[in-house]
Amino acid sequence: MDNLPPLHLLHRRAQKIIQLADSEMGLDYPTKHPGHAHAVRKNPALRELVRLLIAVEAEMLDFASWQVLSIWLDFDHDKIPPNQQATIGLQHRDMLEQLYSRGLTNFYNPPITLKNPLTRLEKMRLSKENPKIVLDGNADTLLLAITHPNLGFRISASFRFEPFTKSPVHSIELVFKESEENSDGGVSGSPIASPSDISAMIPLRLLVCNARGAGNTDFPEYIAHHYYNQRPHMTIFTETRLSGKNAKKIRNSLAFDRSVSLDASGFSGGLWLLWNQDDSDVNVLSKGSYEIRTNVQPLNLDPMNGWRDTSVH
Repeated sequence: MDNLPPLHLLHRRAQKIIQLADSEMGLDYPTKHPGHAHAVRKNPALRELVRLLIAVEAEMLDFASWQVLSIWLDFDHDKIPPNQQATIGLQHRDMLEQLYSRGLTNFYNPPITLKNPLTRLEKMRLSKENPKIVLDGNADTLLLAITHPNLGFRISASFRFEPFTKSPVHSIELVFKESEENSDGGVSGSPIASPSDISAMIPLRLLVCNARGAGNTDFPEYIAHHYYNQRPHMTIFTETRLSGKNAKKIRNSLAFDRSVSLDASGFSGGLWLLWNQDDSDVNVLSKGSYEIRTNVQPLNLDPMNGWRDTSVH
């Protein structure tokens, strides 16, 4: 088979596997770019995951679809295990890590689904009366929160698990530090900032993304796009589903020079606070297994640069 058929002519289960492999391996069906052979083998754990997924679906595939998968992903028929063996293989910790950290499945929804990048950005105002954001860890969320002008704030970011469903819930709560008039009639600074003028009070821009797994291939590029478009003072990723060296590797690939993080609990949870020194002064107050508390002072960059727009459109 020299020419591969259009994707829509294949069995829907084969389409799903090809779309997943293209997204995570950097392929482009039906075109084999010069690095195709290397791309399908570059990540052994990911390749094994795709092999097991093919095995699970094999009995449902027609011959033509199976043949296309073999050619496109370079698998021999005799290398595909029986369905039952593949099902057991998918329960291995390495395979579960691939599934959950890449956002290909959720605990409440075991079937494997393709993870599509969020393109719709929700914008919201955080007021003194309502300074809290609560996120369902299994839901797609991308929002830009903008506060009233302030001298800084204390932030508490945490996650927990619902007692019955075990679904993750993430909370982000801000306590604003306002200026106070001193005995001399001047403006006294907060514990976070000590400005000499009330003009130092500026709105905070907080970008929040419920990642549902921060380990997928496109995550760094996706986040860079939103960071440079929105220019937040701080970015928070919830439900990263990553820990240890894997989490650090992803964080180091992002467009930030400072971070503080909480590891995931198994294959759920995980939370990152990231910022650049030019955007904010941050002091970490405490860090536990499920909560981070920091003081944050947003920095007011030169408005003549025109790169930080503090209005909501």
